[in-house]
Amino acid sequence: MNGPIDLIFGLGLIFIAIYVYFKYSYTYWRKKGFPYLEPKFPLGNYPETGLHGQFNYSIETKIWYQQIKKLGVKFGGVWSFANKVLVLADPEYIKDILVKDFNYFTDRDFYRKPNEPNLENLFLVGHHKWKNQRQKMSPTFTTAKLRLMFDTIVDCADGMVKLGEESSENKQDVVIKDLLEKFTIDVVGCTMFGLNFNCLLSENPKLRDFSKLAGNPPTILKILLLLTRIFPKLSSFLGIKTFPDHLMRFFVELMNDTVSYRKTNKIKRSDLTQTLIDLEETTRNDPNPFSYGDLTANLIGFFFAGSDTSSRTIQFTLYYLAQESDIQDRARKEIHTVLNRHGGKLTYDALNEMTYVNQIIDEALRLFPPLMTLSRICNQDYTFKGTNFTLEKGTPVVISIIGLHHDPDLFPDPEKFDPERFSPENKHKVVPYSYMPFGDGPRICIGRRFGLMQAGIGLVRILKDFKVDISSKTKLPLVIKPGGIFIETTEPLYLKLTKL
Repeated sequence: MNGPIDLIFGLGLIFIAIYVYFKYSYTYWRKKGFPYLEPKFPLGNYPETGLHGQFNYSIETKIWYQQIKKLGVKFGGVWSFANKVLVLADPEYIKDILVKDFNYFTDRDFYRKPNEPNLENLFLVGHHKWKNQRQKMSPTFTTAKLRLMFDTIVDCADGMVKLGEESSENKQDVVIKDLLEKFTIDVVGCTMFGLNFNCLLSENPKLRDFSKLAGNPPTILKILLLLTRIFPKLSSFLGIKTFPDHLMRFFVELMNDTVSYRKTNKIKRSDLTQTLIDLEETTRNDPNPFSYGDLTANLIGFFFAGSDTSSRTIQFTLYYLAQESDIQDRARKEIHTVLNRHGGKLTYDALNEMTYVNQIIDEALRLFPPLMTLSRICNQDYTFKGTNFTLEKGTPVVISIIGLHHDPDLFPDPEKFDPERFSPENKHKVVPYSYMPFGDGPRICIGRRFGLMQAGIGLVRILKDFKVDISSKTKLPLVIKPGGIFIETTEPLYLKLTKL
């Protein structure tokens, strides 16, 4: 008879304990004297939809940024459930955190799960490993190396154009994300891994599934990952993983086979994989060696960074150009003018001469940055310059890139697509540290130049051969899907490609 009553009583005690813990946590910023947004139990400063996994963390940081600015302050405290977070809303303080006082904020706010060593890559790894890895990998993305990759990327873009031609001839509208995803996966395979993934010729579903999970994890995974933001160590205890075992196993085996084949046959290439193989072999006797696990983890990290972000950049650039025919026509005119100067061939130098095309990409990256939010952990007590505000060691700091990029005080009429913001005459007006689609400071994205080059090649090849229009199948305005790591739309973006 007492069983149900005891259970209810026990659950009641647990709820009371959680409630008291949360309410006590909500006094933190007030006690420290920091400005803050008023939290609500149990979500803190998340919207109520967060209980269902129906929110996008990066979009939420934009809202925090805007609310902090409304307080008339340059930074302020919020709560992610019961966890305190400081949001920066001033480019000058952002510069301090990312650059001048980088030694206080070397690590990203990311809980490293013991059950997912294959995510210990350059993008997420702690400072003790990051500094050495970054130094060793930097030569992979020099101008000389990028020039060597250029023609390979153009070849992949030619394959993408052929698929576009088939759709145009058959009068079929294109789900542009799918086409671009195939292109960028093939590019990463050829340039970084020395492999022909052939996504443009066949579906290669496992590779595409692996890529899609980052942008659109299943609903149950969204909820589980959300819970781990409240209790970070819960994911390890419950065995929650970011990627299903079968997909991770497939990718790890693919990388293992590639590395093993090269070592056995003494094959050396001038690509990322070779750089990591050499790094693993030459640091075995170092105090902090670059292990084989580090090698695999970084190959996985670069697969995502090289394929997913670039495909989204081109996708949203084309979305805007499809609605702005004058801008599209001007870009196409520049493309033909520059190519004529280079004998009709798209080269590294030709792409760099396409000033207006690059302005267009810069503006698309402002509106839809691939990296929407930056986070750092304060690794020692830190006092903001000119203030008495001291941040405690272990406090997460958030920089909303998408908040900065859409701030009317920094970018007038921020929702307007206006490539002239980045013209040679206007670029100097951009406030330092208000525009950073790839981050900034020592931990700026190592592959940003590769990503821009890949996006530029893909965009130029499409605009050269096609007129791009929004399909009647596309539902406007675009709505951002909740719960993803990157920007993802709720409905497919269909474009009409008309062969010129």
